[in-house]
Amino acid sequence: MDAQDLAENYVHTATREEESLLEEIGAAQHVSLRYYQQESGLGRSQHLSREEIHRIHDMVEFYHLEKQEGEQ
Repeated sequence: MDAQDLAENYVHTATREEESLLEEIGAAQHVSLRYYQQESGLGRSQHLSREEIHRIHDMVEFYHLEKQEGEQ
């Protein structure tokens, strides 16, 4: 019922396309995402707050640092 207690933990190496998308989101002033379910075609919108956008920006920066460290 309370989604604040939910957490996910997984490892995924982002494709260049995913990295670019997240970089664009992290650099934007306003973000509105639309998700579609393939089977039904129904969609859902998500409007990100400035704080959420900033968190994505920070996550991308951290990802790049981790990726560089792994390449050394």
